[in-house]
Amino acid sequence: MQGVCDYTAILDHRLGTPHGFDNTIRFEIPPNAVLSVHSILAFTISVKLVHTDKTMPLKVKMNQHEVASYILGHNYFGPLVKVIDPHVLGHGTNHMFFAMDCSDTGGCEVEVDDIALWWFKSTTA
Repeated sequence: MQGVCDYTAILDHRLGTPHGFDNTIRFEIPPNAVLSVHSILAFTISVKLVHTDKTMPLKVKMNQHEVASYILGHNYFGPLVKVIDPHVLGHGTNHMFFAMDCSDTGGCEVEVDDIALWWFKSTTA
């Protein structure tokens, strides 16, 4: 395993409902990234639900792989961190998507901010 790490700032501005999650987020991974080992995804999320006693499922997908699944309640605010399995990411352009279902909550406001991905880098490339 490589001992040096770097990161990609996937998104440094806020995504918000209802229209901020309709599109896939594209980001680049450089050729010196070692993708045969795990990477670490981190982001901040804020959730407000109309029916405060309900919860909202959230799934995170990268390159057609579901990499994380959460059940979030009203007024949740904080960072979420997930280890990404090897071989999910590729060098060059990658895709990320947040899938959420607010149908049982009476409506929701969700904001995601500061998405970053840490990955090991080759010290020989």
